[in-house]
Amino acid sequence: MVSRLLRCRFGVSCGGSPETSGTRQCLPTTAQRSSACLAPIGMLFAIMLYGSNKAYLYCSVAFLQFMKEANVVLVFLFSAMCGLQFINRQRVFVIAWVILGSTLCVSGELNFVFIGFMIQGLSQFAECMRAVIAEIVLSGNDFKLDPMSYTMFVAPVCLLVLVIGNALIWEQAVLDDLAVWWPYLIPNACIAFCLNVTIAQVIKETSAVGFIITGVVKDIALVVFSSVVFHDLITMKQWV
Repeated sequence: MVSRLLRCRFGVSCGGSPETSGTRQCLPTTAQRSSACLAPIGMLFAIMLYGSNKAYLYCSVAFLQFMKEANVVLVFLFSAMCGLQFINRQRVFVIAWVILGSTLCVSGELNFVFIGFMIQGLSQFAECMRAVIAEIVLSGNDFKLDPMSYTMFVAPVCLLVLVIGNALIWEQAVLDDLAVWWPYLIPNACIAFCLNVTIAQVIKETSAVGFIITGVVKDIALVVFSSVVFHDLITMKQWV
């Protein structure tokens, strides 16, 4: 909804080609052509959101960030399968190094919970697939959507999946929690919208692999923050 309002107010273009820039007539055509990719992106996004938040009920913040380091490998392999990246000996060495580091961090966890590990793994798989398909939609020769249009098309699908999932596990306590936390949820939603548009812009300007690599800095900051503020236990093996 926010994407639609901004498009109507400022006329953000929906595609990357000069022929469609600044026009709104291209929206139906673009939506029809890219729906085959945008619908899966929305569903994967919903799975990623639910899984990543559910995993916090079982695992520490630091442990989940350590697991996310494997995203670099997953995204690169998915991109190579789609023809967006190519594999050589140097990249295989980097992949092996990342896998080794991620394995050491996971094996060194003091409070390991298998169900949390599996939920986070599913979330990461969905996130990596979403990033690769997003690169195709944002930078591919057939689509080249701009970040605002991408968000406008993907968000309703994500919302629909989350609403259906929430209806299946509905509890009255949800409304009670909403009445208490809505002053925090509204600014959080605004920040999430800005983040989604920014992520789309990063993927468009770099690649899915580039986006995941930039997230490594965030993961490091979260590990340090969780250790200092929440006093999460991090072993020497994990620090190394």
